[in-house]
Amino acid sequence: AAGEASAYPDANMVLTFDAPPSLISTGLIRIYKSSDDSKVDEIKLTNEINWLGVNWASQYRGINATMVEVSGSNVVITPHNGILQYGTQYYVQISNGTITGTIGGVTFDGLCKAAGWTFTTKTAPTGATVSVDDEGTADFRTVQGALNHFMKNQTSGGTINVQDGTYEEALFLRNIPNVNIIGQSQTGTIIQYENYETLNVGSGGSAASVSTTAGGGRSLFMVESCDLLTLETITLKS
Repeated sequence: AAGEASAYPDANMVLTFDAPPSLISTGLIRIYKSSDDSKVDEIKLTNEINWLGVNWASQYRGINATMVEVSGSNVVITPHNGILQYGTQYYVQISNGTITGTIGGVTFDGLCKAAGWTFTTKTAPTGATVSVDDEGTADFRTVQGALNHFMKNQTSGGTINVQDGTYEEALFLRNIPNVNIIGQSQTGTIIQYENYETLNVGSGGSAASVSTTAGGGRSLFMVESCDLLTLETITLKS
């Protein structure tokens, strides 16, 4: 939210309109660091690749992905994986013509820095036991956020406790043993993601560097070089 002082770096950003808006494919959404106005992320409405594991793994998983979607009267924006850092203030810019609609009866013509969509991310969690909740208080909003934490900070795994909810995300884990992902309930904790052969071809594999070509495949959860991975009371749904 605008002015939020403890935002989750792995959360979506949401802009609410008076009625379902329309997206224009040529538009851009940018995120800047407030301290020096440096651009940290640029999100296109089409032809986007999300690289999972960036900055945390020795190999990355790239998937063709939709990063901006309309849900009812909301525009839901997904920053690229691992881009936002902890304890940092950012602001959002949206170019004119990216989204057509009205907010509070006023025609939306984009956002600049002066519009004030500024937020500060929370402090980084620590430890080998972490929590994920898509709405309530937890260490992470996404399961991939917790997996990133392990790939960055742990050498011998840990436990991720996932609260009930539907988590719309593809997953990637590499080179970390003894990871336990435990859902609150089998029927209530659901991880799912829209992925298919013509979007991301084949079983895929990781890459040694970020490029303009995604090769991460159509699987919901890609696991490489990991022993003793455990999933309990959780539903993976493709």
